Amino acid sequence: MAQRGLTTIIAIILIVAMTMAVAAGAFAFFNKFQQQTQGATESSQAAFLSKIGVCVKLVSFGFNPIDNTSDIVVKNCGFREISLVNDNINVMVKTSNESCAFKINPQNCVNCTQTLGIGAFANLKLNASEIECGSTLADVLNNVVGQSVSVVLSDKTASFAASVTFIPTPIVNCGITLSQPTDQVHTPSPPDFCYNYTITNNGNAQDNFKIDVLPGEANIQIMSTFNGTGCLTPLPVGIPFIINLRRGQSAGFSYLAHAIIPNYQLRTYAQANSLNCAPVTASDKVCSCYNTLADCMPDPKCL
Repeated sequence: MAQRGLTTIIAIILIVAMTMAVAAGAFAFFNKFQQQTQGATESSQAAFLSKIGVCVKLVSFGFNPIDNTSDIVVKNCGFREISLVNDNINVMVKTSNESCAFKINPQNCVNCTQTLGIGAFANLKLNASEIECGSTLADVLNNVVGQSVSVVLSDKTASFAASVTFIPTPIVNCGITLSQPTDQVHTPSPPDFCYNYTITNNGNAQDNFKIDVLPGEANIQIMSTFNGTGCLTPLPVGIPFIINLRRGQSAGFSYLAHAIIPNYQLRTYAQANSLNCAPVTASDKVCSCYNTLADCMPDPKCL
């Protein structure tokens, strides 16, 4: 009986010990879990609190194709100052063909201020030629003039994002130059003269140019016009004719003039008119003379 009673006491002691061990393990587990949960909660709360009151509105985004700059108007609609420089702001420009992602910094935005105050507006001028994203931002926007473009602004901590859609509008600046071939004298013949011209589009947009080639007087005739120089490939259309040029592009044309009488300088001239900007023209005159005498008699109009 004494041995059986001792066994019961030992069993009770073991059960109590096991219960205490389990309780201690459970306490340690839940204490660690509570600490981890509390740390994660505090971290989330800190991140959340850092974003409370942050709001940026992207009011407008424009592009000027003359100087390849983009004007961004932003407003701080939150309750905290926002840094706008030192790569804090991400910009994503999306077109139908490509995307351009970059950060705002003093190299591409010389007038960016350090901070944007509460309720304040800022007009940021970006140098689109200095922003590289495969091609430059200027090339991206010049390729989609007249098409819809979306712009997204965000900061590197993703505490805010703002977007706007705009259509780049061409600000057309027209310019033309015509080369100036020299006067020609043929001794003693032939009475036919080939004049070569080069026209260059100095504007900032693609343009159509109407080319007129005209005699200056009745004693000289325009026989033919040609695509390219050298009077080799006749144009299928008459005068005037149209040449389409991209910005910065040049093209050649030529014409054949026939002098009806000898010994006099006879004037012809070429004129180019921009169809984008009607008043913008370029013209040049040349004099032609074939002689049977020692010299061609000067025509005052050709002096």
